[in-house]
Amino acid sequence: MTPVKFLYFLSVVVVFLSFGCKKDNPGPQLPPVTTTGACTFGCRVNGEVWLPGKKSNGTIDNLEGGLMVRWNPDGSEDSLSYDFLLFGYGNSGDGFQIYSEAISDTGTYSFGYPRGIWPSCSQCDSYGYFNYKGKSYTSGNFKGNFIRFRRFDKKHKIYSGLFSFTAVSSDQRDTIQVIDGRFDIDMYKIN
Repeated sequence: MTPVKFLYFLSVVVVFLSFGCKKDNPGPQLPPVTTTGACTFGCRVNGEVWLPGKKSNGTIDNLEGGLMVRWNPDGSEDSLSYDFLLFGYGNSGDGFQIYSEAISDTGTYSFGYPRGIWPSCSQCDSYGYFNYKGKSYTSGNFKGNFIRFRRFDKKHKIYSGLFSFTAVSSDQRDTIQVIDGRFDIDMYKIN
């Protein structure tokens, strides 16, 4: 092969590879699953990634929540359980509520229908809730609805885990699938 033909061949290969290596913008990505108190939250709603919006100061995702000590009959520290509440808000006014009652440690807990309207009521069941375009969806009693705590650190106030649920609209006409949910919350940072 002559040097001119070799340079021509090399330039064709470089041009071909440069077109083949272009990467499309993948769009929003879910945060990694972590247990460090990274203050992250995300999930897929009917296959689309949903992430909370940003606060106006831009320092942390728009998340809030808390942990409430639940009454225990024998009064011992070992038998205490906690209610976990996490809110995530989107830029367009949509948002999530994840509420889990009577948590005592890491593990998997199921979601169902709430008995009360607001998650702060002391008699609510664990549930997932999503408000999107003015329509409310609440986890129903579907198989596979869960929240799984991977870290439940009361001392450092770091709570991390996974969640997934099917939710039914308030008019009972349609459902949504919430999958690949993850959160890693440092309550000292978000409250």
